[in-house]
Amino acid sequence: MKQYVMHLLVLSHAFGVSSLKKLCVEKLEKELLNLENVVDLLQLGQLCDAPRLSLRDGR
Repeated sequence: MKQYVMHLLVLSHAFGVSSLKKLCVEKLEKELLNLENVVDLLQLGQLCDAPRLSLRDGR
């Protein structure tokens, strides 16, 4: 699952599979977040409405 978790997050968001989306977010934030992909995960979090992966500013 590690190599496809980003793709699964996008698909689960597009098709409204909230249980799969939750699993993907947990996997990404606990195991796959590193310095090489932090920008990608922040952008993916914004696009897929996953606030645990994206930064929200207070504006």
